[in-house]
Amino acid sequence: MSDGFRNLTEAELILLKRLLEAPMDDDEREKLMGQLADCLVREVQEYNDNYGSIEFECARPLGEHYTVAEAHGKDSDGADVYILLCVSNGELHEMEVVRADGRPLLNMPSAEDFDVTEYRP
Repeated sequence: MSDGFRNLTEAELILLKRLLEAPMDDDEREKLMGQLADCLVREVQEYNDNYGSIEFECARPLGEHYTVAEAHGKDSDGADVYILLCVSNGELHEMEVVRADGRPLLNMPSAEDFDVTEYRP
């Protein structure tokens, strides 16, 4: 594993599977699910937060990326937490975690506590 890439944690894997329950093309979902078994990830350091956003190691150069799923949950103090799952060239690209008020994340909601929807810009 290079450049800080590592295997998914169990919590990340569970959350990604939950995100892939969002409405999307069945072929796309199957292809993305197939990538989970052996993908490598690393935390996105540029965001300078403690939210846990991760980027995926992609074999191909990145192309245009787009969001396939969005999830909404609540931090333990009631603040909104959003997760966006982004794809590039048909491969997992990033799982971005955002606390809406920009404060540090207190407790990541569990996967089942997120409402998952199709992303609508």
